Amino acid sequence: MVSAAQAALDSLELPWRSAFGCAWQSAQNGSVPVGAVVTSADGTVIASGRARSMETSGPVGVLFNTTIAHAEINTIAALPPKGYPDHTIWVTLEPCLQCIGAIVVARIGTVRFAGSDPSCCPSSSIGGDIPRARASRSIASKRPR
Repeated sequence: MVSAAQAALDSLELPWRSAFGCAWQSAQNGSVPVGAVVTSADGTVIASGRARSMETSGPVGVLFNTTIAHAEINTIAALPPKGYPDHTIWVTLEPCLQCIGAIVVARIGTVRFAGSDPSCCPSSSIGGDIPRARASRSIASKRPR
């Protein structure tokens, strides 16, 4: 028999399931339980990452054992350097200002996050939108369905 929690997870869109899977891996390894994935315009997951701030090792190309080893940063680091205006980053927790900056620099078109984080300089503190004249991207609070 499937638990209620498993049924709820199974009902989510694939990117959310993948992001929450990454968050679970972070928690199991002693880091803050945050995960992220980037999807292409057709919804294919093309990169994933997780918070690794409390871990003393990690794969080549990801940050670990530092306060800036956030899920969004590690996910973006897995992408080739080009623009992603028709892509979406799915994050289990609202991005902090550091991660918003990385998202803008990576030119990812849409941000979706599952939970708000008012204690961490939330994207809502900048009005929910990154000014288009500077970044041509917007932050959208869209909860998983």
